[in-house]
Amino acid sequence: MPTATLAQELTVTGSMRVRVEGIDNTARSGVVDSSAMLVRTDIGLEWKRDWLTVGAELEDARANFERTHSGIAATEVNTLEPVQAYLKLGGPSAALTMGRFTLDLSSRRLVSRQNFRNATNAFSGARLDLSPSKDLRATLFWTEPLIREPTDANSIGANDFALDRSTGGLQFFGGWGGYSGFPAGIQSDLYAYRFVEHDTPWLTTRDRRLWTVGARLYRVPRANRIDGEFEGNWQTGFTHLTAAPTDNIDRPVRAFFVRAALGYSFSTNWSPRLGLAVDWASGADGSTTYRRYDTLFGARSFELGPQSLYAVFNRANIRSIVGSAEVHPSPATNLAASVRFIWADNVADYIGNTGRRALAMQTHPFIGKQFEATGRHWLVTERWQVEVGGDILFRSAPLAGEVSGTLHPTLYAFMAQTIYLRAAHR
Repeated sequence: MPTATLAQELTVTGSMRVRVEGIDNTARSGVVDSSAMLVRTDIGLEWKRDWLTVGAELEDARANFERTHSGIAATEVNTLEPVQAYLKLGGPSAALTMGRFTLDLSSRRLVSRQNFRNATNAFSGARLDLSPSKDLRATLFWTEPLIREPTDANSIGANDFALDRSTGGLQFFGGWGGYSGFPAGIQSDLYAYRFVEHDTPWLTTRDRRLWTVGARLYRVPRANRIDGEFEGNWQTGFTHLTAAPTDNIDRPVRAFFVRAALGYSFSTNWSPRLGLAVDWASGADGSTTYRRYDTLFGARSFELGPQSLYAVFNRANIRSIVGSAEVHPSPATNLAASVRFIWADNVADYIGNTGRRALAMQTHPFIGKQFEATGRHWLVTERWQVEVGGDILFRSAPLAGEVSGTLHPTLYAFMAQTIYLRAAHR
């Protein structure tokens, strides 16, 4: 095949993000206050020819200048990793992808390609994407989730290189379907995911065997109309309480997650939107049935606050109400703010990602209020973006292990700069 023909089918994409962040008075157990500079560089190649597509993506995620025992982990560092290398057969109505790839499904609360987090989730396996009509889409997949390497703190702190790997000990498969043909712009999702893990010679696990089945109805924001969302799912199966080889007791899992949200967008100057949402994810109650919800491979930063150094809350043992406001002073600028009131679903369980429990005396534990604000501006449209933001968490009382007299707000701030490059030849 002539070189000129190849070049016409090739798309090259690239991006680089530099984020500087810091935290004071962290709520997480075993983690110290710190600052860090996180750098993520992505280069993607995709070649298309009729019904054949070959793609690859190299991601380089690094952390610098953080303190020992900071919150930086393998979720933030993944040096020179080929997160995608796939072969796709088919067209718009049906396509089979095989190899290594990322996944974004439904609301991204259970399966996502991470955006805020420095290192993303990736999978090896196969997926079948179907679109029999303009209103109906579906995805069926079977994968082995990639385990990010290295995992030890010294190697992560040194940004050491190690290829991620998959194992038959971790399997994730299922299906999702979406329909957008309802009146008034209402859309729906249905999904069922299965996650199975077992110990291997180099990996110990909790032997989770989970089914997560759920549904979602939503209406995307538009000027001068109400938008909203309702999503609920049920999680069942079996798990061990720990990954210790001596823990071989199967605990039945009965967990759930619910989100309900309403919003309204105005067509006045700055296009303001106001929103109100409720989130509820079950927590463990100390019984023989395991009730702590597992968010699997979902993204959290877009709803529950930044991860990385902050990473206080996740979709487990939480009840919360959040009010939000968003404005667009110009097509290139977006400003958003929110306040979230947070309770623990069960005092017997850990609070979010803190590794701490609510104090035993709190029979109806109100954890506190989280304020968040972000601003984004395109210096060069779709090429160079600057973002600033931060969170303040006012805890209502110390968590277990904290000293009452030293209770202060948790302060988190970040600044990010993103540069995008794209070259397409078709």
